[in-house]
Amino acid sequence: MIQTLAGCNLARPPAPENRPPLPKPPPLSEQSNAKSPTDLLAIVETIPPNASRQELDESVDRFMGEFFRVRYGDTQQVVAAVAILRDQPNIVSSLVDFYYSFRAPQHEKRMMTIGLIGELQRTEAIDFFNGIIWNSMWLRQPIAEGPVPRELKEMIRVKAVHGLAYLRTDESDTAIIDVIQYHDSIGIRITAIDSYMWNKTDSKEAAEQLYLTLPTSLHKFVERPRFHRGMDRAEFNAQLKDWQEKWAQPRIGQ
Repeated sequence: MIQTLAGCNLARPPAPENRPPLPKPPPLSEQSNAKSPTDLLAIVETIPPNASRQELDESVDRFMGEFFRVRYGDTQQVVAAVAILRDQPNIVSSLVDFYYSFRAPQHEKRMMTIGLIGELQRTEAIDFFNGIIWNSMWLRQPIAEGPVPRELKEMIRVKAVHGLAYLRTDESDTAIIDVIQYHDSIGIRITAIDSYMWNKTDSKEAAEQLYLTLPTSLHKFVERPRFHRGMDRAEFNAQLKDWQEKWAQPRIGQ
């Protein structure tokens, strides 16, 4: 769609005549070899059952090097590798130590590591998640561009909230309710509400529990419409309209 700004036409200019043809892309076989695939499964399959911390630490260093460069096409391999690691009793403590070895600016690797620990769904990770949510340190080193330190801290905490809720135990549910009720960041409280409801399949029972627990100012975040893959967009828009009217939300553009 053509857009204008201050009377200037921002449409793409016409292509010049006699433009040379674009080069053909390499064959698929060459494209697939352009970047070697990750080797996650090969690494985890070498780890003995009930591995010691030393054995895990050595493997985690190699595994995370591969994990940080996964691509969309590696999803099945990641899922398979996580399923194997989940059975390792010492995997959480090894990954937690790996997480705390990062320098402060490595926020992307921090968030990926938190996400991996969450996917393992091991209950001993609860103290790790709580520590980040409640006591996450400020990132003091200057950042040339991108989010400011406070935003980075919030992003890391959000990831930890997701991991905590995904544990899906009575203890983690209690911890998430504490975040919802008492955290000093409204954004983190809203994230905790959304994560809690997601892991409770947006059930009416879970919503009623939160309505009884939360101050009325946060009630509007309990049953916000959620767009699911394959959902009819008109159906979602109708739900969004009902939610906006119920909670007197201003329409976008108003």
